[in-house]
Amino acid sequence: GGELTETKLQQLDFWTKFVAYARSKNSSLPFGSAPRPQHWYNVSIGSSDAHVELTVDTRKNAIRCEIYISRNKDLFNFLRERQEDIEKELGEKAKWIEAAVASRIVIEKEIPNIFSQSQAVEHYSWLYEKTLLFQRVFSRHFREFKK
Repeated sequence: GGELTETKLQQLDFWTKFVAYARSKNSSLPFGSAPRPQHWYNVSIGSSDAHVELTVDTRKNAIRCEIYISRNKDLFNFLRERQEDIEKELGEKAKWIEAAVASRIVIEKEIPNIFSQSQAVEHYSWLYEKTLLFQRVFSRHFREFKK
């Protein structure tokens, strides 16, 4: 309920345009629910243990792509044992964050103005490409974990 703040309106606009951009590139991406006025957007990775989470962080002026692993330390540890290979596949170092409820594997890009219309396509493109990369890299490791 209540009226949305300017930031919430910008977040909703960002995710709505991002989803439209990504669908124009690849209509088979498994997007979750309709975009909402929040700082994150989730994309399925075909696992009930984890998903890709995209984030716009206005406090740190960054966009992020991460694997969000909810309550599965065994999966996180399995991936951590393969950190060197995973980071090689990702083409960059990731932040490995272990937590009690949700562990995460994160890459981010610092940007001066997240909601800049002149750079929006560049931001959407980065998030889109990282989503595809994360789905490809992590889904294979998830299958190996299930064996």
